Amino acid sequence: DSLKGWHVTICEAWEQVHEALEREHFDVAVLDSNLEGEDFTDTFVKLARDHAAMRIVLTSSQFSSETLSECVREAYSHLLKPYAVENLATALDWDTPVPAGS
Repeated sequence: DSLKGWHVTICEAWEQVHEALEREHFDVAVLDSNLEGEDFTDTFVKLARDHAAMRIVLTSSQFSSETLSECVREAYSHLLKPYAVENLATALDWDTPVPAGS
């Protein structure tokens, strides 16, 4: 899929996220706190640490829960839902280049 010139891979569950990461490289991942499958906090933190060069934006309708607070610390940025796609550029701080080879 494509969104305003970005190559986009949509995953509805953690299993699809893992499969996509095995197939190709991503500069950015936008992960929603409602992803189905595995424990969100444990899997998110491991993913963030295993793919440290990938900018991960966490999206959620609330960031007040104890479990999400650990994810927010590991994420590159976070967005409160609902959000406009245009907010991604701000959340990703596009003025700072993504490291080469990441």
